[in-house]
Amino acid sequence: MHVDQYGGGVVSTYGYEDYPTPAKVVSHGIGLHEGRSFGYWSMAGSTLMCLLVIASCVTGPLMWWKRRPSGSLGAPRGRMPVRGTPLLLVGLVALGIFLPFFGLSLLVVLLLDQLVIRRVPALAARFNASTSSNATGGATREGHAARSGEAVVSPC
Repeated sequence: MHVDQYGGGVVSTYGYEDYPTPAKVVSHGIGLHEGRSFGYWSMAGSTLMCLLVIASCVTGPLMWWKRRPSGSLGAPRGRMPVRGTPLLLVGLVALGIFLPFFGLSLLVVLLLDQLVIRRVPALAARFNASTSSNATGGATREGHAARSGEAVVSPC
């Protein structure tokens, strides 16, 4: 609403009826998001979803803690799946470009893994990461067996 500053009369109005269709859709989406569209049921549904997310944040780590092997984090050992699936690499690079903070966090974690965790034996053992000599196929019995096709029986 625009009001004349000298006379105090309404000069023009711009209400919901004047919104273009995309603005009306966004307005409805905001109402749904804020829980104003369906009254009590919106608030009850939103509250339930929040409680479920909180419960998931609490029970997930508790379940992991109970099921992990003692003495380690229980993270699976393995190669980076990016090497075997180039489409995943393209998707990660695209997401890193379109979501710069996501891309930056991926780079930080990758550099931390490659430059710190894999080179410090205590951290490599704690995080189930192969050390730098094993990561490149170093001269270990397992590395030789993997290249030659032999079977190696692990004492674990």
